[in-house]
Amino acid sequence: MGLQIQVLKASIRSEIEAAFATLVRDRAEALYVAGDVFFTSRRVQLATLAATHRIPASYPSREAVEAGGLMGYDADRAGMYRQVGAYTGQIPQRRQARRPPGTAINEIRVRHKPASDQGAPDRGAQLDPIARRRAH
Repeated sequence: MGLQIQVLKASIRSEIEAAFATLVRDRAEALYVAGDVFFTSRRVQLATLAATHRIPASYPSREAVEAGGLMGYDADRAGMYRQVGAYTGQIPQRRQARRPPGTAINEIRVRHKPASDQGAPDRGAQLDPIARRRAH
């Protein structure tokens, strides 16, 4: 595909700013922020810098999108908890635990902000109920 991947590391606030300076200097076309507690705690800073420098960025969590990030790619936690409950519920009955019907992992959900709202935080409450379900 002719793409070049550059890995930048940051463990303090100023290193995030330095990493964005590198991204801007190197004219990065996109950014993926790895899943990490530090990056989650700095999600507003990351989303703001990405929007300011107009770098499309993808994050590993819904929280980053809610903080203003462009797009998040993560697991459906509520669905996972339902599956754990279904499996756990089978244990006391001494049945062989198996995946409940209809719970195959066969979908990918990508969360993103609407195109008309690229620079501002995701405001799901302002969307109509159908659009809000689609956005989340």
